[in-house]
Amino acid sequence: MKTSIKLITFLFMMLFLITTAQAEIWVVNSAHQVFRRNGNSWIHVPKVKATDVGVAANGTVWIIGEKNETYGHPIYRWMGNHFKQTKGQATRIDVGPKGSPWVVNNKGNIFRLDKYGNWKPLPGRAYDIGIGRNGTVWVVGANSVYGGYGIYRWNGNTWKNIPGGAVRIDVDPRGNAWVVNSLDEIFRWNGNKWIKLPGKAKDISVDQNGVAWVIGTDNVPGGHGIYRWNGSGWTRISGGAIAISAGGKSHFSPNPNPSTSNTSILAICGTWKWSNGETVKIFKNGRATSSRGNIGKWNFIWQNNRILYIINWNNGQYIDKLHLNGNRLDGNNQIGTHVWGTRH
Repeated sequence: MKTSIKLITFLFMMLFLITTAQAEIWVVNSAHQVFRRNGNSWIHVPKVKATDVGVAANGTVWIIGEKNETYGHPIYRWMGNHFKQTKGQATRIDVGPKGSPWVVNNKGNIFRLDKYGNWKPLPGRAYDIGIGRNGTVWVVGANSVYGGYGIYRWNGNTWKNIPGGAVRIDVDPRGNAWVVNSLDEIFRWNGNKWIKLPGKAKDISVDQNGVAWVIGTDNVPGGHGIYRWNGSGWTRISGGAIAISAGGKSHFSPNPNPSTSNTSILAICGTWKWSNGETVKIFKNGRATSSRGNIGKWNFIWQNNRILYIINWNNGQYIDKLHLNGNRLDGNNQIGTHVWGTRH
């Protein structure tokens, strides 16, 4: 009986670890500086300024830059130790659970980035956008209503209007929206109606564990106070900001490196079309497989301030050394032959 209890306890603890992965919290302050939370402190991300930030459930981070352009500001993706600009311009951003961003530009147009790296337009117009861990997408529309603008949920083909008004929105893991309206009031959707929460806020986000974070209305250095929902009220967190995004990051990595987030490393995971024509699948547990039956193990090292991925195929028969650039892996094998893959 004692052994069974210990086993059940162990399994419960493992399930808890898997399902309550550490949240990844990023903010932008009033000087447009970018910070990410590390434990109980904030780490400044240098050499970039932003107006908005989006963090996926898998930890992928994108930002909207500061420079004014025709349709808003430039768009950047976090590469593990720096931000890399991608094509496109926007004013608001959030990121789907697998790391693909959805954006709104200064004309209210809505776009999502497809697997080929192209921005695909969607119907409708919006002021803000939010995506949950289960992939549910909500927007604050462009039609003026009491409380800000109309609220809509994507059904796969079009936007379904949900009663209410807001100016900021995000989505929890169950697909329900949390909003802030033009009066700085905070509400969450319970599946049937809006539930008003205490406090006031300027921006809101919900991490992959369902914990909400807000930028308050109190003036502090850096913008406004940062708060985390404790189930009945808001707990003050150090720092000040004007925009916030909360996502998640994996507990597990084939070779954890404390100098970088595991989520940046795990950006390699997924399905790839390889340069020799085969389809390669790379998994979070450090394994890789190919459509031709090859079995591999992958790892990484830091090289010249970049992550170098190493895939060892068939116990050393082939060794690919690759850098990740957006949706492309590029490098050479052990004999110097050029090897690359594009995200499938």
